[in-house]
Amino acid sequence: MYLKKVEIQGFKSFADKTEIKFNNDITAIVGPNGSGKSNITDAIRWVLGEQSIKNLRGGKMEDVIFSGTDKRRPLGFAEVTIFFDNQDGDIPMDYNEVAITRRIFRSGESEYYINKNSCRLKDIRELFMDTGIGKDGYSIIGQGRIDEILSNKPEDRRNIFEEAAGIIKYKSKKEEAERKLKSTEENIIRIRDLIHEISNQAETLEKESKKATDFIKIYDELKELEVNLYTKDIKKYKNQINEIKVDVNKLSSEIKDLENRKVKIEKEFNLSKSNIEDIDGSIKVLNDNRIKVIQSYEKDKNQISIILEKEKFYKRDIERLSKERELLDNSIKRLSDETLEDQEQRLNILDKYETLKTGFALKNEQLNSINTELLELEESLEKRKNEALEVYNKISQKKSELNSIDSLNANIDKRLNQLKLEIHEIDEDRKKCEINQKDITKKENKLKEILKDLNLKYENYQSEKNHLEKEFEELLEKIKSKEIMLQGILSSYNLYKNMEEGYEGYYKSVKNLLKGIKYKKIDGKGFIGIVAELLKVDEVYEKAIDISLGSSLQNIVMETELDAKLSIDYLKSNNMGRVTFLPLDTIKGNSLNIDLDSLYSYGFLGLGHNLIEYDCKYEDIFKYLLGRTIIVDNINNAIRLANRYKHRYKIVTLEGDVLNPGGSLTGGSYNNNAISLISRKNKIDSLKNQIDDLRTRLSEFENRKTGLWKHIQEKDRLIIKVSTDIKQIEQDIKNIYRENESYKNELYRLDKDANRVSDEIKILQEESSTLISKGKEDNIFLRELIKESNIIKDDINYISSDVKDKKSEKENLSNEVSDLRISINTIENKLKSVELNIQNKLSQKEEAKISSEEKKEMLIFIDNELKNIENEKALLLNQIELKNKEENRISKKLESFTLKKEEQTQKFYKQQESLEEINHSINILERQKNSSDLKLSKFELQLENIFTKLHDEYELTFENALEIEKELIDTSAAREHISKLKKKIKSLGNVNLGSIEEYKNTKERLEFIMSQHEDLINSKEDLRKIIKDMEKKMRVQFIESFNNINSNFSKVFSILFNGGKASLELNGDENILNSGIEIQVQPPGKKLQNLSLLSGGEKSLTAVALLFAILQTKPSPFCILDEIDAALDESNISRYIGYLKKFNNDTQFIMITHRKTTMEAANVLYGVTMTEEGVSKLISVKLKDYTESLVS
Repeated sequence: MYLKKVEIQGFKSFADKTEIKFNNDITAIVGPNGSGKSNITDAIRWVLGEQSIKNLRGGKMEDVIFSGTDKRRPLGFAEVTIFFDNQDGDIPMDYNEVAITRRIFRSGESEYYINKNSCRLKDIRELFMDTGIGKDGYSIIGQGRIDEILSNKPEDRRNIFEEAAGIIKYKSKKEEAERKLKSTEENIIRIRDLIHEISNQAETLEKESKKATDFIKIYDELKELEVNLYTKDIKKYKNQINEIKVDVNKLSSEIKDLENRKVKIEKEFNLSKSNIEDIDGSIKVLNDNRIKVIQSYEKDKNQISIILEKEKFYKRDIERLSKERELLDNSIKRLSDETLEDQEQRLNILDKYETLKTGFALKNEQLNSINTELLELEESLEKRKNEALEVYNKISQKKSELNSIDSLNANIDKRLNQLKLEIHEIDEDRKKCEINQKDITKKENKLKEILKDLNLKYENYQSEKNHLEKEFEELLEKIKSKEIMLQGILSSYNLYKNMEEGYEGYYKSVKNLLKGIKYKKIDGKGFIGIVAELLKVDEVYEKAIDISLGSSLQNIVMETELDAKLSIDYLKSNNMGRVTFLPLDTIKGNSLNIDLDSLYSYGFLGLGHNLIEYDCKYEDIFKYLLGRTIIVDNINNAIRLANRYKHRYKIVTLEGDVLNPGGSLTGGSYNNNAISLISRKNKIDSLKNQIDDLRTRLSEFENRKTGLWKHIQEKDRLIIKVSTDIKQIEQDIKNIYRENESYKNELYRLDKDANRVSDEIKILQEESSTLISKGKEDNIFLRELIKESNIIKDDINYISSDVKDKKSEKENLSNEVSDLRISINTIENKLKSVELNIQNKLSQKEEAKISSEEKKEMLIFIDNELKNIENEKALLLNQIELKNKEENRISKKLESFTLKKEEQTQKFYKQQESLEEINHSINILERQKNSSDLKLSKFELQLENIFTKLHDEYELTFENALEIEKELIDTSAAREHISKLKKKIKSLGNVNLGSIEEYKNTKERLEFIMSQHEDLINSKEDLRKIIKDMEKKMRVQFIESFNNINSNFSKVFSILFNGGKASLELNGDENILNSGIEIQVQPPGKKLQNLSLLSGGEKSLTAVALLFAILQTKPSPFCILDEIDAALDESNISRYIGYLKKFNNDTQFIMITHRKTTMEAANVLYGVTMTEEGVSKLISVKLKDYTESLVS
């Protein structure tokens, strides 16, 4: 097996499809840095399954796709195919040539192929395991791989040895077996939990199944007894109801006569009552007035009490305030005396303070005068010193300037001659540049006109495309919305359809019969359908009809009575329960014989059978079920209508409230989430129509989408074409612009240079003239500066003597001023203390004066208030006397009205007694009638309850019950036995009738899971054995291979290094399969040392020695060496090439190199260049053919 060919397209810098052919000779790939040589290695590494983007020198996997240049657009995918010659069958496939392809798209999706057949990455890796070609093998060695082999971590270099030992496949299988073992152990734990759970379920279900069997037996016996008792009770209650109705009519007549007499007496009674009410009204008005007068009288009395209390309070305040004012006046006098004493003390302190202050000012003034004189002398001294230094600097500077002037004049003359020659050259260059600029400007204007037209076209196409894309996106949103809607409706439709097909919502007995007919277990002859399926009803009446029919919705319609009997026999023989059948040949419909038009004022909507749709041949069926059921709009109208017809008919409201014959009411909340059989059928039809409509709309949208997409693609094609043209023109304009700018820049530069040269000539000429004049002036100035320097030195000596005398005088005065300052501070502190004391006493005195004035104002205010109180008291006493007289007048008037009321009241009571006698008689009769009505309602209710129980408990009508009735000899014994049976059922508790079937299924499931558990235990042991066997093989094979490589490494190292020692050691022999590998090397003439201390060349040569040792042990079909010779010198390269050629017969070598010696060793050279920026190209030369051509 050898590498025949590599095809690269869109991978990194290889934008175009590139084919690289190889033969069994040595191939070298050369080219400058950055040309893309190593991208070939990356491409081969990538196609063989490399997943680490770091090893491929990228940031993310999409980085391997050609990213574009200034002239080329980025590509959408990258693809590499590698071809192997497999005539020797080393690759386990029945092909002479094997092609491996890997493709990646910008979306991140990857594809893998073996001989153009899609496969997984795992398949490619397994194909090359243990061949040395794998991604972790030794067939591709670069600088990064050398660093990995020679790293300080012994574990990092294991992969290359495992590949050489041929245990990678075993290792992979072992890891897979370990994963399976772990998964098996987890499954065993889960299945044990499941066995435990199902065992508990089975134990519970076994008990429930036994209980359900007992229940069915007791229930059948109970039903037979109860149905017979129900029929007997119905007959008894019907006779009692008829007898009571006769008594009720007689009592109603007597009550009517008494009520007529009662009406006459009530008129007289009401007149008397009205007179009494008028008198009561007058009495009430007088009483109200009297109460108001009394209340006002009491209020005035209370007000006098409050005023007297207020007067006492003010008198107490006058006494308190007078005392407080006297105390304040005494305090003011005391504070005035103390303040005068403090002020005398302050004057004495001030006299002493002024004396000290005057002495201090005098001494301080003398000290300041000396300081001023001393400062002036020091400043004068410093000034003269600075002047001396300044004069000295000026003298030095002038001498230096005079020397510079002579040198500068000579340089200026030389530079003026150079500048005149430069001006002539600039003029010549300018003329040439102006001619070229005119030509290029004309060309630029022409291209701009073309670009303007193209941009206009581009904008039009883009605008049209944007409009189409917007329309397309809106359409996609509509499609998505409709598809989501369709999916939701389909889900609902399938749910309801599955419920319908699975007969969900039907009684078990009905479901069993329907399944029997569906699966041909019973002859379906004569079967027409279920009542629920034979009718249609408007949504408005859906709830009312559903409640009206109740369990009758599950009645089954048959052609004949005989067909119904055959179905009953089938149910009995299979113990499947009971079903109600409606044979067309026996069922007769009935309807109400009343005036329906008179019912509309009661919210009447129609009789039940008139509010549904059905085939006319089922008319008797639906009249039988709904012909006597009245449907009304609400419960209030239902009650009114029921009262009118004495609760003789069944009335149902739109909300599902039911008024039963006999007076019972059924109602309350209705489960709106529950789906009835009727609503389910309506729902399925509605959903089917919605699905058809949506599919039609989606089909229209899809056709429109296809048309829009074609238009968009056409616009894209036009935009790309115009865009390409625009880019080309823009590039041409840029090129022209750059050329034009270069001419402008050149002209600008020439102008700038000409101005610069002219300015420089002018400046130099002015400078020369200035320098000559300045030289003369500087010589005169220098002589004057030397004279000034001598004068300043004499002044400095004189001033220094005066400064010394003044400093001594200053020190004596400073001591005297300091003593005076301390005395002044002491006096100042004492003065502050006295002044603070005076201030505090003055403040207290002022506060006392203010408080005294406030007390005085308060006494004046209270005196005024007392005068007001006297006036108010006299006014209130006068009002009290007037109100007492008014109360006496009203009391007399009240006595007169009270006498009139007593006369009318006696007359009223006589009439009331007569009415009570009549009412008593009516009440007696009504109680008798109510008692009879109650008995009637009670019997009707009991009768209705029995009908309901018959229907709800056993799905039987009275007529059906009569058909199966048996004579009861002892009714009380039957009731007693029923009670016992019910106690037995109650003692059973909650019964799960489905537990019989569930127990059977659970038992079978438990047996199946137990067998699975046994299989998993066996599988676990098998996997452990496989892992153990593989580890044994891997150890033997790895040790054998490792020893061979170690031996070869020692020999190859000595040859390549011309001496020295090298060996390999396992790090941790106790676990060979996980141990690291240490490399011990000792180059010639050196001590045994760590790999990290080797030079770059020694490291590379050590890695090469190890590679050759591995190839000697297990040759790889091919080997790619990516610049591993970079760190080797010429003598080491020669040994490296010489040794490499020994393996040429077994291993195909491909070398990426910069070194001349390595190139010379190759039979074929491939050159990688970038003639176009960012795009790699390939050039190949067969050196053998080239040499032969040179010889010939």
